[in-house]
Amino acid sequence: MKRGCMPKFTRWFEHCVTVEFPEKWVGNKIRNSDIFIEYQAWLPAAARGQDSATKVGNKLKDFFKKEKGHRIPMEEDHLRQGRDEKGVYWEIDRDGCFEWLKNNGYTGETELAPAVVWCSY
Repeated sequence: MKRGCMPKFTRWFEHCVTVEFPEKWVGNKIRNSDIFIEYQAWLPAAARGQDSATKVGNKLKDFFKKEKGHRIPMEEDHLRQGRDEKGVYWEIDRDGCFEWLKNNGYTGETELAPAVVWCSY
């Protein structure tokens, strides 16, 4: 029931980190556009197209804000944002994000599934 009340993006993030974390993201810079594509693919068809890559990046930034309802804000070493000549990117420490999800009560998972080579929603 609690999971159903979570924002869609938080549910997707929990699913992505715990179940279907793309292997190509492990230790790499991840573009906002790549995160956006994965998020849109996870959404039901009727909910797609309501966000942009920029909005998805802003939703990731919201994880750092306690006033957004998180008991414990995300730590910067778990989810790092950067910018280079190609634009904004993120680096995701999957283990750190998993701990954050557990500490905030966003997941009931006790361990991470292996990273997946290819996602198909």
